[in-house]
Amino acid sequence: MSFGGEEGSFPDEQKSIAREVATQLAIAVNQARLYARLKRQAEELELRVRERTAELEAANKELDAFSYSVSHDLRSPLRAVDGYARMLEEDYGKTLDAEGIRLLGVVRANSQRMGQLIDELLAFSRL
Repeated sequence: MSFGGEEGSFPDEQKSIAREVATQLAIAVNQARLYARLKRQAEELELRVRERTAELEAANKELDAFSYSVSHDLRSPLRAVDGYARMLEEDYGKTLDAEGIRLLGVVRANSQRMGQLIDELLAFSRL
């Protein structure tokens, strides 16, 4: 062992101090390596979070498109069915027998129920 001075034997106290310093240096080097490794892992995790966030945003955009499609594409024919049933009821209700009036009521009630189902589907898709 050399301390940069004259050669010779060193007292046990100096050797003990040198060993302690070497141990502390080894611990510091190990901690520096662990810190670097932790930093790399944190950066990788951040990257994965950004990727997952982008995927989630894309899925939300698809869900918005689905919601628009459901709202627009399903409601349009439903409004037409209900509108024509209402016109029949208003214009020809007096000339229809009880069964015809009942059937128009069934058509209108079911079109309203379908509208409720569309609303519930849209609310569910927002969850």
